[in-house]
Formats: sequence, C-alpha cells, structure tokens
Amino acid sequence: MIFTGGPLLKKIINDTKAKAEDTLTPVGRKMFMYAGHDSTISNLLSALQVWDPQIPDYGIMILIELHHNKMGQHGIKVFLRNTTHHDPYPLTIPGCNTLCPLDQFIKLTDPVVPKDWEHSCEADDLDYTPPPAGPP
Repeated sequence: MIFTGGPLLKKIINDTKAKAEDTLTPVGRKMFMYAGHDSTISNLLSALQVWDPQIPDYGIMILIELHHNKMGQHGIKVFLRNTTHHDPYPLTIPGCNTLCPLDQFIKLTDPVVPKDWEHSCEADDLDYTPPPAGPP
C-alpha cells in the first residue's frame, strides 16, 4: 500500500494537518478536492484498511472530513459514496471510532505513508543488479 494509496494519503494528511494547525495557504481555504480513477479510490481505501474488495461503481467518492470541537481537538471522519441511491456512509478506520482523533489517524496510517523512497525501493536481494538503461 505504500506505493499505491500511500502517496495520496500523505498529501491528504499534510493538507489536513496544515488546516488543523492554521498554517494552510491561502488562508480560509475550506476544501480540497482530489480527482482520480477507480484504482485511486480502491488504493486509498485499501491503505486506510476499509476497502471491501469490489468493482467501484462509476462516480464512487471518498469524503474525508476534518472536524474541530470546542476543546480545540481535531478529528477525521471518512465516508464512502458508492451509489446515488443513498447518502454516503461512514467508514471506521481499524483501531479508531467513526470520529478518529487526527493524531491517532496519523499514527494508524503511518505504516503506509511513504517516508524514504530510496530505502523503500531497495531490493531485498543483495545480488540484484538493475537492468541497464536504454534499449538492449
């Protein structure tokens, strides 16, 4: 999941943290919209560990909401809209409630968020030799 859903999840987390910490520019921005394909949706939901493997319907959509309570705490709610026949339904990240505290959400998703591409892309086989660049 680190190479499929992880990069988008990292972008979403960084944007969400900036909004929660009031460091987002432009100031006052209320929404981000990310576009992709059915594979983008299934990869992101897989990274969040909430994907029930199925063929995504046309127009499937994930909603990730940042909530702020009166005590200054932030939380995340995730919804899936996979049909126009009913409202989006809430998803629960494993290890959390439907409203997941932002810090806990970040901690739970940390294993699939890319950090060091060089290290992540290293071959496990110490004898591996990359193929030469260019035509054979």
